[in-house]
Amino acid sequence: MLNRHSPVVALLCCLFVCLLTSCASTPRMAERFPDHISVSVADGVQTEVELAWPPDEVPRALVVVLPGTDGYSDIYFGAELAKARYDPNRRGGLTEAITRAGYVVAFVGQRGFRRLKDCASGSDIRERVTFFAEHCVDKRVRSQVRLATTTEDYRKVFIALSEHPSTKGFTHIVLPVSEGMYHVSTLIGRKEIAPHAVVAIGGAFPSIADVMEYQMTREYFFRLAEKALEKCSAEWLKTPQALACLGIPEDSQTGVAFKDIFSIEHGSHNIAMQGNTPDPAKKTVGLFSVVSRNLIPEMRRLNKEYFRMIKEGFRARSDEDTLFGNFRGIQIPSMWSGRFFADYFDASFPCLDMMRGYSGSIVLLYGRDDSLIPLPDQGPCDSKAKVPLAKCEVAVVDGVGHGLEDETGFPTQKSLTAIVQALNSVQSASSRIPY
Repeated sequence: MLNRHSPVVALLCCLFVCLLTSCASTPRMAERFPDHISVSVADGVQTEVELAWPPDEVPRALVVVLPGTDGYSDIYFGAELAKARYDPNRRGGLTEAITRAGYVVAFVGQRGFRRLKDCASGSDIRERVTFFAEHCVDKRVRSQVRLATTTEDYRKVFIALSEHPSTKGFTHIVLPVSEGMYHVSTLIGRKEIAPHAVVAIGGAFPSIADVMEYQMTREYFFRLAEKALEKCSAEWLKTPQALACLGIPEDSQTGVAFKDIFSIEHGSHNIAMQGNTPDPAKKTVGLFSVVSRNLIPEMRRLNKEYFRMIKEGFRARSDEDTLFGNFRGIQIPSMWSGRFFADYFDASFPCLDMMRGYSGSIVLLYGRDDSLIPLPDQGPCDSKAKVPLAKCEVAVVDGVGHGLEDETGFPTQKSLTAIVQALNSVQSASSRIPY
């Protein structure tokens, strides 16, 4: 018979106490280190903030990741869904890279989306994307999204993070991606937030309006064509020859887009051969895709005219209209307000100049192969603000694109290292400035 002094009884008592302690502490742990926070941004409307904590240490700072135009809290969401096994916490390796460096990280999603971890039902990419589009997008809420809406939502997110028991008191380092830089610049310029520092990925260096024109007129690819002609000392080249001059594989994303722009579908962009001389007037036989020094100015003009028409069309839309989105080939019927892109065209003030007088450090990270943002020179930022920025640097990562991703859609190890190094360079032990 067991008695109260038996070692077995003592062991059982210890296990019982441990079990009680564990059960009691689990809610407290979840409260102290929550994996997400829901932030009310309007009546009946919330936005989700996913949190990831560093292992076994007091966080050095809070890194707040703001997404680009698509608004997903995982900036590599599409590529993650394509993997055989979807891991909602991976985010292209960004979560582990930042938390292992000692930071707590807040991944902010825009209004109108469910938490992404609940939105990956299906065995393959098409099933998962279809499920997301059908079950995880609040079409009514998304139809109200404009630039100013998102800016105001982010202001409320920063306030919530500064007041929530689990995140209050930390230094804030903002990590905006693409369009996210516009919102950060606007809020800092209005003195509505005062983060300790900003580390941006593919952030808009000029104005949003200038970025839209750069993208929609395909200026990146015209510059590539001019570079190929100069490098190979040619007046014209077939597109495979031009890509070979640039060292760009034909089957890469850039290569495919390049060939498409100079393809037969663009009519006057294609030319026929008459002997060994390209003849723009003949389109009957021997058609192939080329880049030509003589044709590029006309192609640019046509693209600018097309852009002007598109801009007028968007500006004619009302706030009651809705704009559809496209996610991995699946259409999302209601993604933004009908005025959303008109807001883009009206946002004509350079993002950095909006931050005039900001005293925090800024690091702007770009991929060398970014086709969506005019690439600034590496080194000190060339801001034309009357009140200069205290410290602003541009760093370029080779072999990656807009989101510092390679052909797989994920950031390379070099990209992740650059992000962490930038965070470390701007981080300090001082407390954040309260909002």
